[in-house]
Amino acid sequence: MKDLQTSKKTIFSRFLEKSGLKHVLLLSGSVLVAQSLGILTQPLVTRLYTPEAIGSLALFSSLSVPFLPLVSLQYHRIIVTVKTDQEADHVTSLCLWFACITTILYTIGLLIYNYHDPTVHQELGGWFYVAILSFFLSGLAQIVLNYNTRYEQYKIIAKVSLYRSIVSNSFKIIGGIFKFGYPGLIIAYLLGNIAGIKKQSQTLWTNRKRVLSTKFRDIKKIAIQNKEQPLFSLPGIFASTFAMSIIPLFLKKLYSLSEVGYFSVTQLIVFLPVSLISSNVASVFYRNASKEYNTTGNYYETFKYTFFLLLSLSVPLFLILYFIAPSLCGFVFGSSWSRTGEFMQLWIPVAFTNFTATVFIQALIISGKQLVKMIVQCLFLLEIFIIYRFAVRYSWDIEQFLRITAYAYSLVYIILIFIVYRASRKKDPLPSH
Repeated sequence: MKDLQTSKKTIFSRFLEKSGLKHVLLLSGSVLVAQSLGILTQPLVTRLYTPEAIGSLALFSSLSVPFLPLVSLQYHRIIVTVKTDQEADHVTSLCLWFACITTILYTIGLLIYNYHDPTVHQELGGWFYVAILSFFLSGLAQIVLNYNTRYEQYKIIAKVSLYRSIVSNSFKIIGGIFKFGYPGLIIAYLLGNIAGIKKQSQTLWTNRKRVLSTKFRDIKKIAIQNKEQPLFSLPGIFASTFAMSIIPLFLKKLYSLSEVGYFSVTQLIVFLPVSLISSNVASVFYRNASKEYNTTGNYYETFKYTFFLLLSLSVPLFLILYFIAPSLCGFVFGSSWSRTGEFMQLWIPVAFTNFTATVFIQALIISGKQLVKMIVQCLFLLEIFIIYRFAVRYSWDIEQFLRITAYAYSLVYIILIFIVYRASRKKDPLPSH
């Protein structure tokens, strides 16, 4: 009996270690409070702002979000996985240089886009160009977040997440009360990116001399050694991010700005578990899987326990959300927003599969399978353009467009999860130290 209890205790301890549940709970606890603020303020937001105003915010974010993977050419991902802190400093220096260069290129691209298609500028006015600031700040946040993860500073990540939510949601309400319209939402969005960045950058600031004194030859060396990031990881993550973020633009072209507003609230709600749980699990999983791989040559144990954790959370969560979505939206956001509940039911398959895929996908970097990752992720982009063309040709209604897109995206997420599972079991030669 004693041996059985000891065995159970060992299994539970192993589960805690491999799944990273301790750190996940820390991160998710703060994000739970942060997202709870968002949930509590959302009924006010949907009453203070029109669907068109919320649709304008979705258009604004769609200008920069699809291109965020370009900021550091995905080199920020390997800040976590490189073996030494010195290499991490070299990668960080490389990322900061690329952040400046890509922001300049993004600005040029935005001007060219506006010249050829001024419709979004006509909707947003001068706020169209604020997307440049959003692009740079969001990219900087990516770099700092990975630097924090490298040093397992989960408490700082948790605190900053909470602080950003307080600042962003507070200004949404203030902007709504004073009738700022969609500019109030955009300002709140930007403040959410800026808030807490000083606190989050403390370790990076302390090590700034090491980072900034990195010689060009060291930057060049680390860039060449990890060339798979811009060659394979970048196109893949760009394709998947762009495919998700371009949907509001397609909805605007096919239907109306108010439908964009309903859909943006849909995404906010159905992806809430992703931002609350799986994005935090992803940071811990990535670090633990890297450690296991450097020790054993694979990361199956970390994958197995993390997959069990995700499945036990996601199945009941999304089942409940599916059945209560229409009545929940009508009650919480007001009767005029009941359409959001219908969109949620259509979009839940995407959120359910994304919940798990978000955690595991970066593990393919550990396995050196960036090319496979890129090919599969590019399917998202292929799918959405094919679906859009069919929607135009056959005059699909918005429900049909979202339903088919949801099934197509979900299939790709399932394929990605299966690929990571196979990669996690493969025993590679131990990395040289």
